[in-house]
Amino acid sequence: MEDEIFTFEELFKDINVADINIFEGHIDPEMQLEFMEHLLERKKTDLDDIETHIKLLFSETTGEDKKKDLIVGLVSSEEVKAFRAIEKFVSEIEDGDLKNWAVFALHEMKMKLQALFSDKTRVSVISQMGGKGNKLRHFCVFPIKKNMKYTKFRHEVIQKEIDYFFKKNGAKLEEITMEERFVSIVCLVPISILLENIFVDIIDSANEMGDFISEKCLITNTGKLSRQEIIDFLDEKKTVYN
Repeated sequence: MEDEIFTFEELFKDINVADINIFEGHIDPEMQLEFMEHLLERKKTDLDDIETHIKLLFSETTGEDKKKDLIVGLVSSEEVKAFRAIEKFVSEIEDGDLKNWAVFALHEMKMKLQALFSDKTRVSVISQMGGKGNKLRHFCVFPIKKNMKYTKFRHEVIQKEIDYFFKKNGAKLEEITMEERFVSIVCLVPISILLENIFVDIIDSANEMGDFISEKCLITNTGKLSRQEIIDFLDEKKTVYN
């Protein structure tokens, strides 16, 4: 049997966009796996034990590993009181591994509670760069063709085309960086939109003003690449991106 590949449109065609819950934060996949394995192994916390879990969670003498275990226990309880406790904990704790753990736990518990109190199908979508609302965050690189120099005019052309097609498709530009060999962006794109269509439109339209962008671009939602990583990638793939 051959592997089947589906687009987001095909996967979610029977699901209302409002019923798709996108995790907004950045997430370490190893942490996500550790959390889910821990949750699957955990027995449901009894209602009588929730208060003890909450008290220990907010205690300054409780170690970080123990607090992670307590958070998983609260998620397993599927109780609103436990959700509110994790929510409060997230708002008070400093940034770090424990907060990331708690933020992801809050997302998982929200999904559990929505499933309990609603007969609608809820779908959770998680990527390493996160998202917002009904949009996923992506990092994209538009390589400039060989022997084509960066100019202010080309900068304006790319910016104009990105703004136009993003507005047309309900996408949002968060960051843009212009370099001599490439243009990179961080953007939010609705999960129902096929990425390829937007970026092909941007490239085709911009190239009507000078044919200076490679027909192929790099798109990922696993994380931003540094300037040097992009250059190294383009050097390695120069036969593809020139």
